[in-house]
Amino acid sequence: MRARIAPALIGVLGVAIAWTFAATVLRHTRPMALPLDESYAYLVEARQLARGQLAGASGLWSIVLAPLWLLGARGEALVWVAFGLSAALYVATALGVARIVRTIAGGVAGVAAAVMVLALAPFAASALAGSEAALGSALLIAIACGLLEAPATGRPPIWLGVALGAATLAGPELAGIAIAVVGVAAIQRARQRDRRAAAAWLAPLLVPLVWCALHRAIALPSHRADGAASGLWRAVWWDATSPLPWPRMIAVLGLVGAVGIVRWARRTRRGLAAAMIVTAPLVVMLGAAISGRWSTEGARCLAPALPFVMIGVGCALGLAGRSRHVAIVAGLALAGFAWRAMPALIAEARQFAQAASDVDAALVAVGGHLRRAPGTIAMAELPGAIGYVGDVTVLGLPASQGPGVLFEQLERLPPEQRPARFVIDPAGPAAPAIAELAGDSAFRVALRPAFAPRGNAIPLHLDVFAARWDHTDTGERPLGAHAGWAIVDRIDLADRDSEAAHAWSGALGVAAGDPPARWSVLAREVAANGLILDGGRTIRGGERFTVAIDPARPAHLVLRTGGARAITGHDLAGQPLDRAVQLRVLDAANHELASATLPAPDGRFVEQSFALPAGASGALHTEASAAYRAFHWFVLQPE
Repeated sequence: MRARIAPALIGVLGVAIAWTFAATVLRHTRPMALPLDESYAYLVEARQLARGQLAGASGLWSIVLAPLWLLGARGEALVWVAFGLSAALYVATALGVARIVRTIAGGVAGVAAAVMVLALAPFAASALAGSEAALGSALLIAIACGLLEAPATGRPPIWLGVALGAATLAGPELAGIAIAVVGVAAIQRARQRDRRAAAAWLAPLLVPLVWCALHRAIALPSHRADGAASGLWRAVWWDATSPLPWPRMIAVLGLVGAVGIVRWARRTRRGLAAAMIVTAPLVVMLGAAISGRWSTEGARCLAPALPFVMIGVGCALGLAGRSRHVAIVAGLALAGFAWRAMPALIAEARQFAQAASDVDAALVAVGGHLRRAPGTIAMAELPGAIGYVGDVTVLGLPASQGPGVLFEQLERLPPEQRPARFVIDPAGPAAPAIAELAGDSAFRVALRPAFAPRGNAIPLHLDVFAARWDHTDTGERPLGAHAGWAIVDRIDLADRDSEAAHAWSGALGVAAGDPPARWSVLAREVAANGLILDGGRTIRGGERFTVAIDPARPAHLVLRTGGARAITGHDLAGQPLDRAVQLRVLDAANHELASATLPAPDGRFVEQSFALPAGASGALHTEASAAYRAFHWFVLQPE
């Protein structure tokens, strides 16, 4: 009975916190809503999997939810199921932390660590949001528990193998940790000359291999750290705005606990378990920094790391020695932690409810509108809740690279994939491009007055526009006549497919960290032949590209430039492009082939021709005396 009291109390506390979050949401929003559009995206993927549509499913959380949709949990019921499962995993994570710390440092320290995990506001909000955060945290804790209990020889327990295989589908950081654990354990068994046990430890790797085979490909994100790791480290462990209460003290206690874990591992020969417990939070944090998720998701991306941080703190408390001393130290630590953490937990519950209320007022409402138009393909920046509630196909609106890239991507869509509706923020970054392809507004929603600080990305207003496609493909040919010359190749700037096909690169942005919206621009002109729309880029130094040229004949390289003189948030240091630019075209050997002066932009398109002699190769680059705009490069040769 005494052994069961502590887990029961931890479970009751976890359920109480979870219900507090749900009750706060229901106080302001009915029916129940989740705070993240991403959470609804998983519900959409689960529904697709349940319907036999494998394409689009991205991870383990969707696989877990799909059978429940088949069993009848649909509509709002699946929202409650996602929240309930998240709450159960939230409690299970705390119970696992208690079990690990009890094994290493004693039961009192384990209870203290578990309560601290439950009271961490960012962990509670992330775990209860109905996304993959709670599942990832529970899987890592389950693996750590399994490594503590698994024998030093032989095969792993079946449930540990299942947890390792599942972790490979739960995100890149978790997959890396699982693969490392499997690899080290298999090598240890191979050194013991137990090939069957080594093969059994390697069996979880079949899970990602099968998953990738079903999807026929695997895509790995490519990012640059650009100092993000050091910035995240300081933001978590040092700054006053850290998501942790008393971050510096927790960092010190975590390091002390890590030393204690290592010493315990040397004494008990549990090196693999200790290595996983100590390094898991570092791997999760480094992955969040390198992938750039820290800047967009904040503390939510660190959810799987936080329970392991509290394991270190609990093990540090357990170093007090005798159980009476541990109880006193743990009690004082819990009292101070609760005094610091509870106000943050209450504030987080209100922000959680505010985000859920905003999702319901905007995205769920738009989804309900689209549900009355079955079969409609829509496009939105936040497609999750709209697609789930509306039960329609909602494509993501790639607005982060600026209006030029967005327009070119929309222009390239095949007719059967073109959306019939656009859902946009009329004051957002996608508005300039969508305005050229949108008809009248068919539906509009606005957020309710705020009752807590808004930390989500839901815009204040959302409009649903009918799409029209008669303004596409208006800038695909030179504006002037070139009698006797034929187009043999062209580069459509801001069209990323065209740029990639021509190995195009350009000097973009004033410095590292520039907003991506500065990287492309959309220009329009009503000329004698009608409307011309073209996406382009502001080039701040030069370009490199390869075009198809017959070296036996001369060629004309025609650059479309011009556009507006000043574009807010796009021009160099806020200054308009108001002077002529000398532009040189050079070959791979850096020999000048042609040069011309580009006039200062005045709102109209201008096309400047560069005469290339016979024998010129297609590998070219440009050098400019100042920033200029480029919309199209056309390559012409004699017919």
